Amino acid sequence: MVLVVLLLAGVTVTRDPGANIVRSTSVRVERGQSLWDLARSHPVEGMSTAQTAELIATLNDLGTSNLVANTVVRVPANESSGAFASR
Repeated sequence: MVLVVLLLAGVTVTRDPGANIVRSTSVRVERGQSLWDLARSHPVEGMSTAQTAELIATLNDLGTSNLVANTVVRVPANESSGAFASR
């Protein structure tokens, strides 16, 4: 369950169930892209790819791991865009 979500100029700050604070941003799902692909492309320090995939699913209230092309989803922001994770 996501505890805190703040909207800040297109970047969301979320506290995930594991007590990580994660900045997120929106991306458009490309054809053939999977939740695992998104998790690998948007890693969170200290989290495995599987944990990141779960986080993305939680951020987007996904009931399934199937993604639809051209859908906009929230993903952890990369370090270059100011992402951080802390415990």
